[in-house]
Amino acid sequence: MKTHYLILTYFILFLATTKTLYAELTAEQVSTAKKATALVIHESGSGTAFCISKSGLFVTSQHVVAKAKTITIVTNPSTPDEQKLTATLVRSIEKGDLAILKVESSQPFTELPLGNDAELLETQQLFAFGYPFGRMLAVTKKDYPSVSVNVGRVTSLRQEGGVLTAIQLDAQLNPGNSGGPVVDGSGKVVGIATGGIAAAGFAPTGVNFATPVSLLKPTLATPVVKANTPEIPYQKRFEPAELEIEVNWLQSPAQEPKVFVELSDSEGARRLEAKKGADGKFRISASPLKKKPATKALLNCSLEFDGGSISGKIEDTKVGDKQLSEISSIERDENGFRVDGNPVAKLPELSKLTIILGTESVTLNATKAKQIRIVPLPVNNPELPYKVIVTPGFEHAKEVTLEGKWAIGAAPIKAGQKPTGTTAFGKAAPLTEMSEIKLPSEIDDVVLADNGRLLVMRLKGAKKLAVFDIAELKIRGYVNLASEPALFGAGSRYLLVAYPSDNLIQRISLATLEKEQTINNPFGEIKNLAIGHSSASIALIVANKSAHEHDFIAFDMDRMVAAFTGDRQDTMQMSSSSDLVARASADGRVYGLYRVGTSPSGFSVLTLTDKDMKLLYEHESPGMMIPNADGSLIFTNSGIYTGNYTAVLKKNGNNWSEGEHLLPSAHPMYFFSVPYSDSERYGSGKKVPPVASIYLSGTTTPLVSLPSEFSEIADRKERTNNRTDPITADKRFHFYPQLNRFITIPMTNDRVIARPLEVRKILEEKGIDYLYVTSTPPPATASSPYEYQLTGETKSGTVTFSLQTGPNGLSVSKNGIVKWTPPAGATSETVIVEVKNSAEQSSLHTFRIQVSK
Repeated sequence: MKTHYLILTYFILFLATTKTLYAELTAEQVSTAKKATALVIHESGSGTAFCISKSGLFVTSQHVVAKAKTITIVTNPSTPDEQKLTATLVRSIEKGDLAILKVESSQPFTELPLGNDAELLETQQLFAFGYPFGRMLAVTKKDYPSVSVNVGRVTSLRQEGGVLTAIQLDAQLNPGNSGGPVVDGSGKVVGIATGGIAAAGFAPTGVNFATPVSLLKPTLATPVVKANTPEIPYQKRFEPAELEIEVNWLQSPAQEPKVFVELSDSEGARRLEAKKGADGKFRISASPLKKKPATKALLNCSLEFDGGSISGKIEDTKVGDKQLSEISSIERDENGFRVDGNPVAKLPELSKLTIILGTESVTLNATKAKQIRIVPLPVNNPELPYKVIVTPGFEHAKEVTLEGKWAIGAAPIKAGQKPTGTTAFGKAAPLTEMSEIKLPSEIDDVVLADNGRLLVMRLKGAKKLAVFDIAELKIRGYVNLASEPALFGAGSRYLLVAYPSDNLIQRISLATLEKEQTINNPFGEIKNLAIGHSSASIALIVANKSAHEHDFIAFDMDRMVAAFTGDRQDTMQMSSSSDLVARASADGRVYGLYRVGTSPSGFSVLTLTDKDMKLLYEHESPGMMIPNADGSLIFTNSGIYTGNYTAVLKKNGNNWSEGEHLLPSAHPMYFFSVPYSDSERYGSGKKVPPVASIYLSGTTTPLVSLPSEFSEIADRKERTNNRTDPITADKRFHFYPQLNRFITIPMTNDRVIARPLEVRKILEEKGIDYLYVTSTPPPATASSPYEYQLTGETKSGTVTFSLQTGPNGLSVSKNGIVKWTPPAGATSETVIVEVKNSAEQSSLHTFRIQVSK
């Protein structure tokens, strides 16, 4: 009796197992699976998807939609309920070759329940729904095909490290089935069809695969977490600020998750629970930083005496009626002192000034110094690390974390520390005849800095940079380089050096020539640095992402991080050569890009806005691409163009044949030309006089050709192109209308030549009636008072100014004083003023004020 009972029990178990392995779908289950299975079509092919949510979430294979630009989902094709809908890719899952699409519709979709692939057994019967061969099986070309159902068995359960990674089955699957559901006998999805193996001649082998549904479930249970952390103004770094977190689920969580934020500062970590708002977003309010006991601020300073100089740090003490932190320069003259240009008779506090030199200090009589330069120590803008923790919303799911840094804005520049404008060159050394200033050794590169006042020159083989003051006509100091090779660029406040072999980027103060901060280079191989000489904080870094691909990075020199990076799709035209040269406008908004040794060299203009960049490319070979001071024009070897490649000046169609460089001056009112050399012009028998010609903007004939020949032009001989000349023409020749001088570096590269050149005198001698603005605006600082003196030149009496349009709160006095306090968040503003003279002549002058944080 007992034996019969055992046999009966085993027989029942056998039937139960057999039913699981070989169960047939009911008519209702087949109908549900067909309605939930959709045809995927796009311009590159087709496939299958299936719905997992009534709200319109569909699952397919990643390779089905990898190259799609527009994805269309067709549900219930060839039936009265057919719908053709546009789908959006919301998540791509590389492991498992899966993709999740979102479709919007006013009607709910039929969804397929997800099963458990852990219970699968070899030989178990499965059902694959899909659209093999896409539209090819449709009854007519206008129709879509009906869904196909293929039956097969599990032939292998392939694992990796004990985890199921692929279901092998013998169901007949073909191209177009990919992404379709594979269901078990209960009508639940256990796999997603991915493809099969074909024999020679593409004959089917019966070996096909499906991705286990267990690889899909974690993604459905994992939200996308995003933290919105707007930069905190430096002045409000100790005040409560809001951090907002978005938690987006693919499916509604089974249980309400909690969101926590951990903030880490110098005093440890704080864990705060975020509260959910009516809009579904989570928020915390916290003070980013805690106040520390006040300490006396230290400043960088350099003192220049008749017999030498000394640099160090100094406490922020009161000198006269100002704190040292409010002063940028103190100069001694015959009447006493000048504090930021303002005369002061006595400064007794300077008689005993203590300078900190590393761990030692020295007290000296600073009233004997010819000049004292002062600049605050750099503020390493703090970034508050945070960690967002989202607790699981589904059973067996894992918590999700997101780490980042909450940025705090740069410290404002003190009133006395604002960068000067391109007209504020300070006291200039007198220059009545040509002067030659010897350099310590030969140079092999040069950039402009400090709003055009400085030439920063690399001394060949000496691992040094020499900083030459154009106004004072002398070397201000030297910067030691850590290694060679070194790439460098400079703005109004900073000198930036990149060391490719050491993979480092270093920031140096132009005020003190001291190193301030060094970081590891995160951008790949840096090929070029370009900085506008009046740019307060932004540099352009050109890096090689790969052997044939450039990245363009707007680099924030205050924070020493990328502000934003260019979209490589926009810059792909510039990816074929690694020898890419970049030149910047004075304000660092416009960059000319060209290739050396490659045809075409390319007409490329990269423009930076507040948060992104835009590239214009023309497949031409104009040669060098040099923006003028305000970025409105691009100077090339074949002419002058606007940024959209509209020719402004093309002498005889092609300046290459005329052997002449057209170059911008330090003021956009003028440009000038210099010949390549004094050699013959292409067999014409005529030699080019080695002289420079000055032009007024908008004219095609020279205002004047300089009366004296330039020996440095005659010396050029065969070194006439960028590939043999280490210093290109735009770096070798510099015209400063504001200083009435012309600066050149001869081909010997061992000296600087300065010539007097007063344009106003030339205009008067020629009897030309003139009215124009000679000044250019300095940068402004957000939330700080800004003042800029417009200056103009006219032959008829005095110049007056009136504001036509500008930002709220900006004013312009009759004598040209511009006043404004840029609001927090301001970036740049355009101002238009009317300029008049005593003869009632008038013109409109447009300028742009750049605002740094």
